[in-house]
Amino acid sequence: MIPNPTDFDEILDGCLLEVTAGRSSVEDCLSRYPQVAAQLEPLLRSAARVYALPRPSGLAAEKRRAIEQQLLSRAAQSKAPATPRRPIASARRSLRLRFGLAALVAVLLLVGGTGAMTASTASLPDDLL
Repeated sequence: MIPNPTDFDEILDGCLLEVTAGRSSVEDCLSRYPQVAAQLEPLLRSAARVYALPRPSGLAAEKRRAIEQQLLSRAAQSKAPATPRRPIASARRSLRLRFGLAALVAVLLLVGGTGAMTASTASLPDDLL
């Protein structure tokens, strides 16, 4: 069962805080939330790898905050908008249209094939049919 997105976001935020603070391991968080472990694991493992990278030294706090803000604003801009779900009635209508179109094509092929077969019964070997 996929949890409510806001619940998943809260779970992810809490686990990220725990893992980066060193209070929990990735495995601890996964065992704590088995219902979302499959979705949580790659995110937590990536965050743990990034957090383990060496920190650049000599960068002024002011410059680091400016870079952080740029990264966050670009990440917010690049987030793909959620695709709106089509109502069930629209999906059913689309499904009926597809089946109707397939049935129409099948009937046309059947009629066309029958007509060609009927016309070819009276033809001689050198005739067009």
